[in-house]
Amino acid sequence: MMLCMALNTGRREISGKTKAFSGAGLAVVAAAAVAGGLWFDSARFTDVPLDGTSQLDSPRDTAAPGVLEVPRPANNAPMFVTFLGDSITNSWGATTFWQGYRPQLTNEWAQNGRIDPVVTAVSGATLNEVAQVANIPAKSNLVVIELGTTDNGDVKTPPAVFREQYNALIERVRTTAPDAAIVCLGTWRSQKDGLELDSIIADECGIENAKYLTLRDLYSDTTNRGPEGRPIYLGGGVGDSFHPNDSGYAAIKQRIADYVQIVDVSDTHN
Repeated sequence: MMLCMALNTGRREISGKTKAFSGAGLAVVAAAAVAGGLWFDSARFTDVPLDGTSQLDSPRDTAAPGVLEVPRPANNAPMFVTFLGDSITNSWGATTFWQGYRPQLTNEWAQNGRIDPVVTAVSGATLNEVAQVANIPAKSNLVVIELGTTDNGDVKTPPAVFREQYNALIERVRTTAPDAAIVCLGTWRSQKDGLELDSIIADECGIENAKYLTLRDLYSDTTNRGPEGRPIYLGGGVGDSFHPNDSGYAAIKQRIADYVQIVDVSDTHN
């Protein structure tokens, strides 16, 4: 089953072009979540092979080398992967939804067993705004957090506040889904602009069974975003120069796939 809360309306653009964003809308979504009014669909995907890169940047905010191994549930039980994010988790800037990093990643992991994504993605939202409505099931096997980019855009969340908010989200994941592995993606910003918040994300994600992965080097490769005006499937069909393009999403997907390995339970005991 795929549990999805992906909002693309009332968006505040994280590229620097501000549009109306409704806090009341978040409250409505939160109420719906509490009431169980989210929609379900089955999910079994096929692979979309695309190229990416795995090169990391400065050691200050790069996780320790090595792969995060996430056990696949035994007895062919579905694996629940929870995604918490903003417009990038919603594939904003891709030519189709399926070119986004999330469906590509889910497609690949589903080749060896069923994957049930659980998605809370609010385009243009800050870390705190998404955390307020985030659905984190206790049965989550893996939680992928892609938040912080908006906090360093039109909205400027003070670093000390951001650290408290990120820590609170990590603690919530650990409390709600104690067995879940955690992947913390850095911000979609330049090396200079993203360093401060990324260092905080790396610090807060430096715990057992968790891994931080930077995206700043991918952002700095200008072939991974733009050009402005390109056809996309969201935002009125016109892309900007900030969000990932299809190549950028392929690179984000590959960054995660290079450092997160879904393994059979029997493999973890070898």
